[in-house]
Amino acid sequence: MEAGDVALAQTFDCGVPDLNKWLQNYAWQNHNSGGARVYLSIDRDANRIAGYFCLSAAGVEYKSAPARVARGLAHHAIPVALIGRLGVDQRYRGRKLGRFLVLEALRRVLEVADTMGVRAVIVVAKDDNAAEFYKRLGFEVSADDPRLFFITLKDAKKSLANALRSSRR
Repeated sequence: MEAGDVALAQTFDCGVPDLNKWLQNYAWQNHNSGGARVYLSIDRDANRIAGYFCLSAAGVEYKSAPARVARGLAHHAIPVALIGRLGVDQRYRGRKLGRFLVLEALRRVLEVADTMGVRAVIVVAKDDNAAEFYKRLGFEVSADDPRLFFITLKDAKKSLANALRSSRR
């Protein structure tokens, strides 16, 4: 995200007021301060944001993690990357942009995981539709929170490899 993108955010509408408001009012501040990194998919022809996501470092309680994530770790907070927000403008629905944004987030986390400890990527689903979306992408539900989803880095690598193979067909 760049300073000039702030004006583009004002016309963004994913249909979820909280996600719109965050992009329009808080994304630049979070990005600029280091609280999160915000990534935009911009339709340059229409001069508008088609979708966005943000990433930040986080930790989750050992007891909240699915067994596959917690296996082999001490019973302390587990280092994870958080997809904190993700939205696709309603004008771009049905084009698999949400899937692309999640895969891009996973790719970026895998790059960072080469230099710092990250066990998994997490996301909090805003509603049942979002929960189903993340399940279809291979995320597992938390042991104690039905809205918290995890994907191990091993599974993230597989998802990216599968996406790359299917894009070559």
